[in-house]
Formats: sequence, C-alpha cells, structure tokens
Amino acid sequence: MSNISEFSIHFEAAIEDLKQKILGTFSNRVSQFGFRSAWEHYEEVIIEVLTEFLTNVPLNISEKNIKKTTSKSVYPDLKIRFNGKDYAIDVKSGEAGRNPWYDIGRLDTYEESHLEKYAGEYCITVKWKNHGDPKVLAIFIEPTYKSVGYRATYNGVLYRPYDGKLRPKSWSEFETNYSYWKDLEHFKIGLKAAKLHRQIRFIYQWYQNMDTVNREQVKKILASVDSDKFSLESANEFLKSLDLITDKEDLEQ
Repeated sequence: MSNISEFSIHFEAAIEDLKQKILGTFSNRVSQFGFRSAWEHYEEVIIEVLTEFLTNVPLNISEKNIKKTTSKSVYPDLKIRFNGKDYAIDVKSGEAGRNPWYDIGRLDTYEESHLEKYAGEYCITVKWKNHGDPKVLAIFIEPTYKSVGYRATYNGVLYRPYDGKLRPKSWSEFETNYSYWKDLEHFKIGLKAAKLHRQIRFIYQWYQNMDTVNREQVKKILASVDSDKFSLESANEFLKSLDLITDKEDLEQ
C-alpha cells in the first residue's frame, strides 16, 4: 500500500497542467516585458503560478502557510505547511547548450536538512536558451530526488568532488522522464554510496601525499582504532606528531 501523502497526490496529479501554465506565463511575460523582467525573476513567475494552484481547490492552502524565500541562497523557494507537515518546492534552471549543473544540496547533510525535515520535496527545472533573445524550452517538475544524477563508478548520487554538493541528471534524462532512482529508499542507498566514495577519496589523497614518517604515524593511529584504544587525546597527540612541513603538495582535484 502506498504511503504517498494527500499533498503529493494532488500536486503530482497537477504536474502536466502546471507545466503548461508556467510555459504560457513565461511566453506572455517575455514578449511583454523582455528578458530582464521575466528571466532574471523566473522564480517569481513560477511561484506566482504555484501559489494560485496551492491556494485553490483541491488543496486550499492558506497563504499564511506558504512561505516564499527572501533570498536566492535560502532553501526552498516555497515552503508549504499542509496537514501538519512541511513540503518544499525549489526552482532551478539550466542552459540548453550544456547539461545542468546546479546545486541540489550538500551530500554530507542531505538526509538531516532535507529528507528528515520535509514530508516531500519537488524540483522545478527550467531549460532555456539564448541570452540575447531568451526562450524557455521546457519545464520539468518531479520529486527532487528523481532530479539527482547518478555516477556508475561508485553506484551513487552525482556530486561535485571539491564541495560535495549534489548535481542533477542530464537533459536527455529529464526529457525522457528517466531517473536512476526507483524510489526514495533507493536514493538513500545512493547517498550512502557517494558519502563513502568521497570519504575514501579524501583518505587516499591525504595518505598519498604523506612522506614515509607520517605514513607510519597514520598506521599507528589506525591500529589503535582497530584495537579499541583510540581516544580524542590520542588523536590530538597524533596530530601533533605529524611533520606537516615534509608532506607533499596537495594533489589537484
């Protein structure tokens, strides 16, 4: 038996209509006001359409329970309170000439700051072209985890190596309505795989850059962990014992 919420049932049932309404609104705004009024404020265009949907039948959510972001850096663009639970809708975009590469969230905190915080998350991705004569090509709406990319080398979610931020799937996957993640539980497995991959990658690069003396010190501290003799005090002593001056330069990412 599905445990999908009432909010998700109604929102997902309306996705195709919402896409068409958003596309129509973009078309009218661009032709009437031009690029700066429409495209630089695409979140406002989309949020306007979403708010109209959310505040009417079948959801009938009070506007006081719909919080719009006041900053581009604040997640989500829309935070909705419905039947005692919070839902998130975020708007993203990408240029048609290259695959999207926007930030979806931090790998190391995604479960706590997203999955455990919201009963449901949705991502609206705008595909567009031409800076001088902008045109919105497509709108994609789906549960956020379905928009996250996949990397086969470690069977996990796609992330940017240097900061661990999740990245989206390709345009071809958006356009064919494909997601590697079958459901939320499958996605969580992908998160764990990517976390482990990133941790191993850091350990490898750190150890590879060490000289022989420091490598021997690392082996000692690992042996203390294996023998259950590890402590914060021993960790501090270990850090003091490292000769950081003789270490090699950090490898390029």
